[in-house]
Amino acid sequence: MLDKVRAVTGWLWTRIEVLVPLLALPVFFSMVRGDGGELPTGFTVLVWGAAAVYIGLVIWSPMALPAKNPQPVSWKQIGKAAQIVVPSMLAATLILVGLSYLRTQPGSGSPGFISALLLATLLGSVGVAAEGTLPVDLFPEFRWRKVKRILYAVVAAFFLILLSFLWENLFSSIVAEPIGAVMGEIELEAGDAASSFDTASPLLLLVNMLIGAGFFEEMLFRVGIMTIVWRLTRRWGWGLLVSALLFGFYHISPLSGQGAYNLQTAPVMAVLSSVGMGLANGFIYRHRGFLTAVLAHGLGNWLVLMIMSGAGSM
Repeated sequence: MLDKVRAVTGWLWTRIEVLVPLLALPVFFSMVRGDGGELPTGFTVLVWGAAAVYIGLVIWSPMALPAKNPQPVSWKQIGKAAQIVVPSMLAATLILVGLSYLRTQPGSGSPGFISALLLATLLGSVGVAAEGTLPVDLFPEFRWRKVKRILYAVVAAFFLILLSFLWENLFSSIVAEPIGAVMGEIELEAGDAASSFDTASPLLLLVNMLIGAGFFEEMLFRVGIMTIVWRLTRRWGWGLLVSALLFGFYHISPLSGQGAYNLQTAPVMAVLSSVGMGLANGFIYRHRGFLTAVLAHGLGNWLVLMIMSGAGSM
């Protein structure tokens, strides 16, 4: 009898991720209603359908990051990593440049953007090589290219960002806003951040967020900084903390498209709020891998901007 109880308990524990969509759904709909938005029926059905797919995948086969045999890092490995990272960065940059001709997008083509691109390419190449020395596979969708795992990453990203919103709001209300208030800063209006982005075309903005915020920033801060620190210290928690802190200061630096705006308005709040976001993004990267982190980061930024701008009908 005790063995059966342990077996059932173990089975349930391995599928505890089923709570993610169940907790995230009310968060999502409360966000939309709280900002006066109204979702079309088709989008509502899509959200519920994604939740059903996510729950089904978790129950069927939970997707923990697979283990792998660590390989020693070498200049040869860094060179091989660069052969993957550099073309990917160039392709992503060309897409952003193309978007800049279609819509006015902040940050593309600026000296700060170019510096961030070079830094992300350099650290990303080292980070990809360093990932090979770790016992966990942070790129399973790219190494194995299984449809089930890719689908899992997509649906998990959407619901994980909703829970990360809860964390970020809690972190901001407990840490960022009180400290900012002591420094004489005033909490920014939600619409102020959205006003500097072109939200007239949701699809183009989504692509911009997935590449500019998702791919570039995750390559720099998670694959680059977090993975390298993780490799050097042998502790992923140190990588998480260092990358989150640098992610915070990045958002008041010339490297960020929003850096000048944040620096002039509420720099302390901007840094601390971004640290909270960096912790959430790093946690997703550690437990769900690079693809889920990119999708969660980019889609999360896009969703916030859509809600802030009142584009609830999308």
